[in-house]
Amino acid sequence: PNQPKNSSTNYSIHIDIFDKISLKYLASWYLPIPFQFLPVNRIATQIFIQDKTMSSKLCPLYCGKHGHCVEYINRKFLYFCQCDEGYSGSQCNIKHNCSCSSDSYCLTSSICVCPMNKFGSKCYLKSSVCQTSNNPCQNNGICIPVDDRMSLNKSTCLCTENFYGTRCENMKNRIDIEFDDDKISMMTFVFIHFITAIENDNHQHKTILKKITFDQNIITIFITHSFHILFIELTNRTYYLGVLREKFIESEHIQTRILPNYQCLSINELMNNTFLNYSFVHRAKYYPYLCQQQKQLKCFYDNRYMCICDVNRFSNCFTFNHTLSYDCQGENICENGGLCFQDNIKCPILSICVCLECYYGTKCQFSTRGFVLSLDYILGYHIKPNILFHRQPFVIKISLIIIVFMFILGMINGVLSIAIFCKENVRQTGCSLYLLASSCNSLLLIIVLVIKFSQLILSQTAVLTNRTFLTLNCILLDMILKVLVASNDWFYRCVALERVFTVINGIKFNQVKSKQIAKWIILCVFLLTIITHIHDPIHRQLINDSDGDEQRL
Repeated sequence: PNQPKNSSTNYSIHIDIFDKISLKYLASWYLPIPFQFLPVNRIATQIFIQDKTMSSKLCPLYCGKHGHCVEYINRKFLYFCQCDEGYSGSQCNIKHNCSCSSDSYCLTSSICVCPMNKFGSKCYLKSSVCQTSNNPCQNNGICIPVDDRMSLNKSTCLCTENFYGTRCENMKNRIDIEFDDDKISMMTFVFIHFITAIENDNHQHKTILKKITFDQNIITIFITHSFHILFIELTNRTYYLGVLREKFIESEHIQTRILPNYQCLSINELMNNTFLNYSFVHRAKYYPYLCQQQKQLKCFYDNRYMCICDVNRFSNCFTFNHTLSYDCQGENICENGGLCFQDNIKCPILSICVCLECYYGTKCQFSTRGFVLSLDYILGYHIKPNILFHRQPFVIKISLIIIVFMFILGMINGVLSIAIFCKENVRQTGCSLYLLASSCNSLLLIIVLVIKFSQLILSQTAVLTNRTFLTLNCILLDMILKVLVASNDWFYRCVALERVFTVINGIKFNQVKSKQIAKWIILCVFLLTIITHIHDPIHRQLINDSDGDEQRL
């Protein structure tokens, strides 16, 4: 009543989300208010929480020294200034005195974001419901107080992965799946389908996504819902039968091994064209014969059904949707046309991007344009973070062998070439100077290449963590490699041109003048090559690419 709406103003809702434990800012949402002439508006929305702040480098807003530009999660190309603590205003240039508690986050002069176990307008009041001596959560569950506006004596338990219940008192069913098929172990993630048979009703189908950690052929799943059949699906629509059981047992530990012959084959591989051309009803009558004729067959499928071969070698079929859309429910976080997959359709926690050709990164945010000579793209994402070298992928070990072989041959070739062209009786024409410069270039090139490879391995495995040193290497090493390669090409062209002039002029060719010109050309080649590549380090920066527990540079 004291602040009536201004009919000429467009009102909206701005929502900020912070991490409850660290009080770190996560993201913001913009919700417009339609039909503002109404006295009451009811707005329904669905919020997807990102794992990092959506800062934008292309933001048109100036946010000063005490803020940074942020794009709204649900509105592309709509930006605002997220101010640092203690500052406010459209450009974060207004400093305000904060009266919040020291362990809270001061959003504005009148809004405080309280940490756990504290509440009140200024976060000075403590909640006793989640004290260490009075923690109602079992099995290392985290106690989170309910909003103080609802109750001061209630709490919620955030359980660890293998427990559930209101107080984390129940153990989940544990499933250990071991892979003996190289097709699966080479994947970065798989889909796991749970099928639950219900008498006199349609079966239930639940799907989750599970990430496969490098150098690990066993994945562990914790579930609470009942199921009778477990399938594993690869990203190329290949299926494997994982678990087949009649009854669901609470808190059971299931161990299974996926062998190559557990793969579910398509009827296109099992039937000839005569049977495939039959109508579906006519063709389905022959499905039991597939199980009886092929004793090793575990399961098979067509475009409508998934069939299991039971112990009596009869086929039991049920409807199976092969065309599920894994697009993160329309909230695709992947850039540049990447496909988005979530670990759970109803309550997603993990999202994984599958990138199109020429793009990479956990969000497909990086392009390979201009990366012809960059080891960061060629090998960077093959290196597994925080893993010793002897456990790295085969491609990294082969790359090391090739680099060592190139280094030995390059050093021998470079030293011998320099020793030859340093002799006075050899340096009679400009060609010898070009070849001498090229030999020095090649020697320096192989040394820089080894340094680049070593730095890449050490930084990705978290052995080398000095950010200043890594930033300097990021800016300079690739530029030096490009300059050396480009200048070498020019030196070879100069040798070819001088030989042409030698043939044309014959005995009139002036060797002394040729050497004088060569010295100036070598200097000009270096200067021009550096000038044409000087833009490269200007646009380079060290970027953190986070993918759950994996941190890359």
